[in-house]
Amino acid sequence: MPKTREITETEKKIIVNKKPKRKFTSCLMVFLFFLVIVAFVVGLKFKGLILVASVNSKPIYSFEFVKYLWKHYAPQALDDLIAEKLLLQEAAKKQVEVSDSEVLEEITQIRKELTGGVTLEEKLEQEKMSYQEFQKGIKLQLIFRKLLEKKINITDNEIQAYIRQNQAAMQATDEAKLKDEARQALRAEKMNEEYQNLIPELKKESNISQFLKF
Repeated sequence: MPKTREITETEKKIIVNKKPKRKFTSCLMVFLFFLVIVAFVVGLKFKGLILVASVNSKPIYSFEFVKYLWKHYAPQALDDLIAEKLLLQEAAKKQVEVSDSEVLEEITQIRKELTGGVTLEEKLEQEKMSYQEFQKGIKLQLIFRKLLEKKINITDNEIQAYIRQNQAAMQATDEAKLKDEARQALRAEKMNEEYQNLIPELKKESNISQFLKF
């Protein structure tokens, strides 16, 4: 019998390299096709994450939109959040609290004051605000009101002066209601003044680190 020749290492490498790659190529093509389909479907479903609008077929991309919001509104939004935190911390320090019943009472009063046959729920829908967000906002307002009202004093002379200067634009007609309306308006003005004065004071007393640059 003829002797069987052993295959050398070089010949083994040649044989391996000659094996067909068609199967691997086919699998790769199927995988790439699958990726394209997935990307297309995701793009359709989450188009708003990439494209927010188009004007005469010219796209407005989400990064443009975010950049605009960041530049024009982010600084004020951050400043408002800092002010809110400072006031809540000051309220906690002064043990100022607002109960759920107080929030409900305020919301009931707001419902009564709505005009034009519009309900509170309809108003919130117009404002794109949930009832939970509205509730939270009312609670914050009441906390701030309690905190700031302690600094406010309204005299009878101020009330009479306000009525003389603004009676033509006031809704009330009898004297008692005129005084009440004037008192409410003066309280709102003074609360706003106290707010504008208190925030800078609290900022000076606090350690505020701002990590975002605008």
